[in-house]
Amino acid sequence: MVITDSDGIVLWANSSFTRLTGFSLKESIGKKLNFLRSGVQDESFYSFMWTKIKSGEMWRGEIVNKRKDGSFYTEEMTITPTLNTAGEIISFVAVKQDITERKSAEFQLIESELRFRGLFENATVGMYQTTPGGKVIMANPTLIRILGYDSLEELSSRNVLDQYSDPAIREIFMKEIAKYGEILGFEAQWKKKDGTLIYIRESSRVVKDKDNKILYYEGQIEDVTEKKKTEQELITAKEKAEQSDRLKSEFLAQISHEIRTPLNVILSFTSIMKEELKDKVDEEMRGAFDVIDSEGKRIMRTVELILNMSELQTGSYNYKSKKIDLAKDVLEKMNRSFQQVAKQKKVSFSIVNNTQNTTLEVDEYSVNQIFSHLIDNALKYTLKGRVNVIIDQDPRGNLYVDVSDTGIGIAEEYLPRLFTPFTREEKGYTRSFEGNGLGLALVKKYCQLNNAEIKVTSIKGSGTTFRIIFPR
Repeated sequence: MVITDSDGIVLWANSSFTRLTGFSLKESIGKKLNFLRSGVQDESFYSFMWTKIKSGEMWRGEIVNKRKDGSFYTEEMTITPTLNTAGEIISFVAVKQDITERKSAEFQLIESELRFRGLFENATVGMYQTTPGGKVIMANPTLIRILGYDSLEELSSRNVLDQYSDPAIREIFMKEIAKYGEILGFEAQWKKKDGTLIYIRESSRVVKDKDNKILYYEGQIEDVTEKKKTEQELITAKEKAEQSDRLKSEFLAQISHEIRTPLNVILSFTSIMKEELKDKVDEEMRGAFDVIDSEGKRIMRTVELILNMSELQTGSYNYKSKKIDLAKDVLEKMNRSFQQVAKQKKVSFSIVNNTQNTTLEVDEYSVNQIFSHLIDNALKYTLKGRVNVIIDQDPRGNLYVDVSDTGIGIAEEYLPRLFTPFTREEKGYTRSFEGNGLGLALVKKYCQLNNAEIKVTSIKGSGTTFRIIFPR
């Protein structure tokens, strides 16, 4: 899968794209997708394709492209335009599948009738030919077996229309194949001879004579019933997992409230007792009051994090979009409090603004939380050196903020789990730093709320940089 902007410049591609083409994501991003062109198709081919997708229609077809190593391959590609609320095309999503082997097999079928017969008889998918009216004139043993018949003669006595559990689906199939001349991966529910329902995936094409008259339809049928069952089981399991996650979050929210209320009372009375008894107890006892206050506040912070996470996971967070100045309304207000923390740790801390326009349309509270957690973490895990916050613009005009430190860094193997709730790189009672593993998980979710992207680079023992990118 590949996502490009409206001009065909690659924004993202999955790992299968790299395996298919040989080009890495790093090599592809920022380039026009035409770097895959093989030269087999002429300009009229691409002109037609671009005209179609620029008009907002989906394009589907086969194309010969060139890999990084120079080899040619044939792919089946579907390009779908993505529109914004104003109906303007903002990107294209391309789904690409390597069909080189299939095309090679098709060529070989044409070249040798004998080879065709061998493939036809022994194919693992059902193969057929039907008249324009739907009468089966040829079917391989696999198709006969899929549909539960004993012979081709028995199958030929039935019309293809009778195989569909819903005749209206057959009408859709016929309209599509009449429009495009072929159809790929069409899914429907068919009836076997005994009435059992199965799911099939069908690819078919129209074969015409020189006068453009339809001679017959030919195609392939694959029984995907088990795949459909597996998909449904996965969907059900996902729904159960999501429900379990919501119940867990609701439970945590209730428990958190039950903890927070008495904890506030304990902290309040501890403060009163400390004030009243400060002249009547020794230094050790006064220190005990400080410990109670510090650890109580630590529990309170943990409760607040759990409440925030439960709000996001249960969908009860109240998102309020407003126009703010990221530099003045958020980061500069944090500067004073974090300067105090940095001073105590003897760590250099600075906020540098390299751009004039720092206004955004976002949820102010969640954006505050993003940078509060990131800067707090940077200072926590930096024992010496510096923490820098830099505001700037990327070449596309998007506003970004880098939070960089010279702290302990993050191991490369831990990075994929960095934003998973309740996970920490250091575990157990011997860990060097306190924390519950919720801060960065919240940062990730708050970024998603504000349509912001978060990236991280880190070297163990040398420091970490988090980049938050806000699209304009």
